[in-house]
Amino acid sequence: MNRLGSNPAALRSTARLIRAGLGDHISNQENDFLTKLERFGDNDQFSTRQGEYLWSLRERTTRTSKQGGYIASHLVQKIWEARSDLPYEDEERLEPLYLRGSSLLLSRSQWRWIFALCRELNLIENEFIEIR
Repeated sequence: MNRLGSNPAALRSTARLIRAGLGDHISNQENDFLTKLERFGDNDQFSTRQGEYLWSLRERTTRTSKQGGYIASHLVQKIWEARSDLPYEDEERLEPLYLRGSSLLLSRSQWRWIFALCRELNLIENEFIEIR
């Protein structure tokens, strides 16, 4: 992200791509942040905090159906079937993913959460799964 901050054209382009990737799932705060970055100039400063926030937004636009040999919809189905052992908040957060069915795509943070739930419910035994 530091290299990106030293290249205003790349930063502006990245902000546009992230905005397009988020589509309708963007808050006013996120929209304002990306708008400022789309106007980023040579004399502007790009902080580490801004880089971290941009990275978190970018991560939400990178979604996959498979990770580490596992299929998202299959794991979510297994968790849904075992949801009685989950706290209500996790069940509530899981439901929209379950309703997407076989077209489910997950971000990296969602994959981490799904793998943690699977380990907690003893649905998988792998202790380390590389998330790309």
